[in-house]
Amino acid sequence: MFPVDDVVCGADGANLGSRGRDLRIGTGVQQMTGRFLARVAGALAALLLPAGAGSLVAPAYADDDPVIPSRTQLRDARAQVTSTAVAVTEIRARLTAARQQLSDQMILAAQAAEAYNGARYRLQQARQMVTVARQRAQSAAAEVEAQWADLESFAVGSASDTTHWDRLGTVLSAGGPQQLLAEAGAWSSTSSALLADLDTWDAARAVAEVLRDSAYAAVADRRAAAAEAEAARRAAAQAVKSAEAQQLALEAETDQLISELARIQGVSVQLARQRELGIAERAADRAADRAADRAADRAADRAAERRAARQQSAAQPPPAQQEPAPAPEPASEPEPAPEPEPAPEPSPAPSPAPTPPPTPTAPASGAARAIEFAMEQLGEPYVWGAAGPASWDCSGLTMGAWAAAGHYLPHYSVAQYDATTPVPAGSLQPGDLMFWSSDGSPSSIYHVAMYLGDGQMIHAPRTGRTVEIVSMYYWIAPDLFSRV
Repeated sequence: MFPVDDVVCGADGANLGSRGRDLRIGTGVQQMTGRFLARVAGALAALLLPAGAGSLVAPAYADDDPVIPSRTQLRDARAQVTSTAVAVTEIRARLTAARQQLSDQMILAAQAAEAYNGARYRLQQARQMVTVARQRAQSAAAEVEAQWADLESFAVGSASDTTHWDRLGTVLSAGGPQQLLAEAGAWSSTSSALLADLDTWDAARAVAEVLRDSAYAAVADRRAAAAEAEAARRAAAQAVKSAEAQQLALEAETDQLISELARIQGVSVQLARQRELGIAERAADRAADRAADRAADRAADRAAERRAARQQSAAQPPPAQQEPAPAPEPASEPEPAPEPEPAPEPSPAPSPAPTPPPTPTAPASGAARAIEFAMEQLGEPYVWGAAGPASWDCSGLTMGAWAAAGHYLPHYSVAQYDATTPVPAGSLQPGDLMFWSSDGSPSSIYHVAMYLGDGQMIHAPRTGRTVEIVSMYYWIAPDLFSRV
């Protein structure tokens, strides 16, 4: 405690008159107060301002320069610190929004690229249908022609046989009425056979016409699929072009925001960029951890549901089954005495088997070979619609990997899911496929990757990136899974 007589409110120690008693401050107390307030202001700035922003606040005073900051100065310093913090928060929010915009644009590009793959897949199917329909139509037409030729020959031969009617008098004189009835019956049978063959030919002609129309329809479908594929190709090219332009624009905006952030924080642009990159990576890691936790919880819930269903099924007693009455045993008959078997001849001594050659080591197959192939493509660029040998899109990479393992998959992520067996996330094994969809349905799939184990995957991500190994939760968590 300081003596009341040593404390003043005026700089010259003047009497305060009506305000109360005389107060005055000693020189030592004034210096101590100045140093104390300067340290308080410095500490306040250090707590509120980010690193390197000390230039925005008045420098701390030396012990021999006891300047007391006024309340206005302290209020202004606090306002400046608050304004700086708000500016930093706004810039980081804009950086986050820019990253999200880029991610959204890349999803649109991926959807367009896979829509193009789907259109190409349907065009391929339409071409196959045209080939099959044409072959069937040609085969049916050839069958109709062959049957018509047989009908013509049969009709001509049958007509020549009717000369027996011209020889009616000969028949009557030679064989009498019985011979005439026999000739008439033969012609009636011939006419019935001719009519039956004619009906068969007419049915074959109708089938040939149907198959011909089917071939025409298949050709029309192929033309429509070709037009769809061309439209999808143009849409994909435009989407990728827009994504690339958006990426350049957002990169420029990011550079500007980083520079502004560096100026506010009083640090270099490089340091600010590294700091923001670290913040973004930590945020992505936290998001990946949350996604992994949610996936694990869903897998645990599904496993619990399956266990409960098995327990409930095991607790129910099986329905009682009525045992059939035993059939009566037939009366036993005496068996004849067996004849004695001749003595077997001694077999020659077997020759020693030759020593088999050493078995060569088999190459990797199945999932191991698919993973091996995918790993060999690391670092190769993503190109939409590509399926090797030096560039890939997402479904092109998984198609090529499993083709190396001896399994055909279409170059279309939706068709790859349809061609494989769905599995739950909790049952994933290396080599399984993971899919990303817009609404959880297989028809909305737009990206595919291959699971490697331990939460890692390999995929061809997007334009501007290369085949890479990342966490399966580094981006959006996959929602559909399947096994080849």
